[in-house]
Amino acid sequence: MPGLLQSSVRAEIFAVLRALQITEGHQGTVRLWSDCDFVVKRVCRLLQGAEVKPNSSHSDLWLEIAHCLQTRQGRTCITHVSAHQPEHRASNVMEEWCYRHNALVDKQAVLANLSRPQDFWKLHVEHVQALEAIGTVNRLVQGVQLAISKEVVYNDQPDTTENAPQVCHTPVPSHPWRQLPELSIPGGATRWYGDSMVRLLLSWFWQTLHQCEGDLVWVSHFQLYIDFMCCTGHPGPIHLSRWCDGDTVPNVRLRGFSFRQRARWFAKVWKQCLKHLNVTVDFAYCKPMSHIIVMFTGCAALPWPEGRLRLIDDWMMKCAGGSFKRQTRAIDALPFADPQPGFPQVFLSSSGT
Repeated sequence: MPGLLQSSVRAEIFAVLRALQITEGHQGTVRLWSDCDFVVKRVCRLLQGAEVKPNSSHSDLWLEIAHCLQTRQGRTCITHVSAHQPEHRASNVMEEWCYRHNALVDKQAVLANLSRPQDFWKLHVEHVQALEAIGTVNRLVQGVQLAISKEVVYNDQPDTTENAPQVCHTPVPSHPWRQLPELSIPGGATRWYGDSMVRLLLSWFWQTLHQCEGDLVWVSHFQLYIDFMCCTGHPGPIHLSRWCDGDTVPNVRLRGFSFRQRARWFAKVWKQCLKHLNVTVDFAYCKPMSHIIVMFTGCAALPWPEGRLRLIDDWMMKCAGGSFKRQTRAIDALPFADPQPGFPQVFLSSSGT
């Protein structure tokens, strides 16, 4: 049949077209018989004056059929015949005639197909392989186009998943930093997140800010998570069906967790640990003290060492090669970090719960 699409429905349509072309010069009535209900209904609509939509399925064949129907001088009619019906089920002579001849047509169609020469089957195999190859290329191209469209839409509508109001200009709190109390490991936090994870996280935080008297600056959750990894080499907490110590999760670096997701888990556990210890920290949705993260995100007001913030910027620049703006997805590709030069080693607290 003409066209790349080869299907049983198209074969029925093409059969109607060939019948009309063969009887084009016949002046009398032409009666068509088909066991395809769809084709019968569509031809009936064309006989009643319906038009063919150029972008509809098999429009190339339907347009030719419509032209044949319009140019014929004689009458044309079409009748539906039930397919694959035995003659003894017929209720009258007309049905018996229809069932018999429909079966004969099906038989002749099978014989015609099986009698094709080998050259045809060779060409058919090549045609199928070409269609499959073209289909694979089309799927790849469509996938690229879809990815580009998603990226455009994403950048036009920045991610607002942070649970905080967007503030254009958020001043740093003017009150001095409230000194951290003596470190203790809260039992309420260890029941949820595990002793090893809570102990390491709080040891890192206390070691950095205990008895610190610097000025408050906005430090993003992303920066805190990077600092934690660069000091400890630890992947941080991981939430699967429950909260887990990332070091105990097999092949954690191969599981495809995005940086944003890992940072969100880290911030959740860190905030809950501070809550259990009654440590108050000011939070805001603003731009942090960073030359690389130049977008609004969740931040905490902390007297974080300025040198450590520069080291964090250097690590992000080394990994990403640029800054992060407007909730760009590029930040999701930031990797896990091993202990980095310039960051202090963390010593675990031995205090009890």
